[in-house]
Amino acid sequence: MQLRWDGDSGYLKINETQYQLQQIHWHTPSEHSINGKRYDMEAHLVHMSSDRKTALEGDLKAVADKRGAEKGMGIIDPNIIKLDDNIYYRYIGSLTTPPCTEGLVWTIDGKVNSVTARQIKLLQDAAVNGFEFNARPVQLLNGHDTSDEFSYDQYANNGPAKWGEISSNCNGNLQSPIDLDNKVVEVVSNLGILQKYYKPSNATLVNRGHDIMLRWDGDAGYLKINETQYQLLQIHWHTPSEHSIDEGDLIAVADKKGAEKPMGIIDPNIIKLDVNIYYRYIGSLTTPPCTQGVVWTIDGKVNSVTARQIKLLQDAVVNVRVRI
Repeated sequence: MQLRWDGDSGYLKINETQYQLQQIHWHTPSEHSINGKRYDMEAHLVHMSSDRKTALEGDLKAVADKRGAEKGMGIIDPNIIKLDDNIYYRYIGSLTTPPCTEGLVWTIDGKVNSVTARQIKLLQDAAVNGFEFNARPVQLLNGHDTSDEFSYDQYANNGPAKWGEISSNCNGNLQSPIDLDNKVVEVVSNLGILQKYYKPSNATLVNRGHDIMLRWDGDAGYLKINETQYQLLQIHWHTPSEHSIDEGDLIAVADKKGAEKPMGIIDPNIIKLDVNIYYRYIGSLTTPPCTQGVVWTIDGKVNSVTARQIKLLQDAVVNVRVRI
C-alpha cells in the first residue's frame, strides 16, 4: 500500500543535500529491528535528490489506508506523520525489494509509535497473493557499522581505509587533507588579499555526530574567488587539525555539545582570518562522499585555543574525528 505525493511535498535534508519526499508505503511486520525486536508495522517515507539518489525514512508502526487500486486523496500534509527529530538511526543500505539497489541512505525513527490491530488488518486485507506479510527478513550486517555512515576509527569496518567502498571518490587522486609543505608551496602574489564579504545572520548549532556545525540559516555573505561568489553556509570543527603546515597544528574554537540549538544572529566576521597570507589548492571533501574539485583556502596564521575548548568539542562527539 502506497501513498504517493503528486506535487511538491517538501524535503528531507541530509549533509546539505535535499531529498524530495516522493511517497510513503507500509510493511507488516516491520522490516528493521531494534535490539533484535521486530515490530508490527513499519512505514517507509521515500525521498529522492535531484541527482536521483534515494533516502528512506523508516517509522516503526504507522497507520495504513483501506484496500483499493489507486484513489485520489486530495491534499495530504506529510507533517501528520510524527517523527522524532532528535533520536534516529542512520546507515547506508539498499531497497528491501528487487532490484535491491544499494547505496541508499536509511534514517530510522528512534521512537516506536502505536498502531491498532484493525489498522494492521486493513493493510493486510489490501494486499494480495501472499503479500499480507510484506517484510523482508533482517539481513546480515556484512561489514555494516550502523553507528554512522562512516567512522574515523582506523580499525572499524567503515573507517577511513574503507571509505572507498562507501564512495569511489575517496580513492581519487585529488583527496584532502594534505600537508602544506612550504618547500613545495608556490608563492603566487597576484592572488591578492582574501576577498570575504561576511555579514551577521541567524545561525543554528548542530551536533552531526561526527562533528559540531554552526549553520547559517540566512544570508551570511560570501567569499569571492576569481570573480565567483561562494555563499557562506556553515562552519564546523575538527580535532586535531586535518591539514598540517610543516607538521604544525591548526586549531579552532568549538562550542558545547548539543543536538540542534538556535543561536540567534552570529556575525561570521568574528572568525579572524589572515586575508594576506593563505594557502589554496584543489582538493576534496574530507568525509564520504569525498567529492573532488573543492577549492580549499587555508589560513596562513595559526590561532590559539584553550584545552577546555578542545575538550568541549571532543565531549560533544564520539570517537576520533579527523581524517589523515
